[in-house]
Amino acid sequence: MELFKNTFPKQAEFKEAISIALNGNKGGLRYILDMITEFLKKDTRDKHIFAIINDAINPLDYELKKRLIEKIMDREKDRLKLNPEKMNAEQYVENYRAIIQEYAQSKNSLNRIFKIY
Repeated sequence: MELFKNTFPKQAEFKEAISIALNGNKGGLRYILDMITEFLKKDTRDKHIFAIINDAINPLDYELKKRLIEKIMDREKDRLKLNPEKMNAEQYVENYRAIIQEYAQSKNSLNRIFKIY
């Protein structure tokens, strides 16, 4: 049940998922199992990314985190289109884990697209 609640965290999603499972809409249990599988894949990928981040980056090393954010910002500057005042990596250092996670997921999404076509 906990896995089900984690897969469908919002109350409306949870109720809809139960309805789908019971009524067979949208493919019924197959749809629910597919959603649970996608949740588990994302959760496993996130845990792997966090393990790598924690292993590679000392959370107390402010300068390393700042340089990492600067590299990501520099590499993605055309896509980010940030105002010059937003190009200060220091303001993002506190959120370095979330930034790295999103960056990794965006690269993973891009890889999936190239594999499809």
